[in-house]
Amino acid sequence: MIKKRSSSNVLPNTLGELELGVMEALWQTPHLDAKAVCERIPRFRKSSLSTVQSTLERLYRKGLVDRNKQGHAYQYFASVSRANLLARMMGDVIHLLHDGRLETFSAVS
Repeated sequence: MIKKRSSSNVLPNTLGELELGVMEALWQTPHLDAKAVCERIPRFRKSSLSTVQSTLERLYRKGLVDRNKQGHAYQYFASVSRANLLARMMGDVIHLLHDGRLETFSAVS
């Protein structure tokens, strides 16, 4: 029997390696289609076009990227800045590990 991970310990703004690679590509060069994003992902993160398209769709549903239809393809762009995403992720860590209290987080470091 496979144990399901408890959702209470999952950080909502955590991104996988490929998701981060896609976000980096869009922060550097906004308004890319999936093929262009695929070409800009670092070599160690290379994935197929369909995997990148699925990742873009997932990031779109998470509200981290937005898109505009251009002909037959979507042009994607980051809807969240790098700094904003980092702040969200840090907030999640503080909330999960330190009950949302910055004082206890500061005391540990």
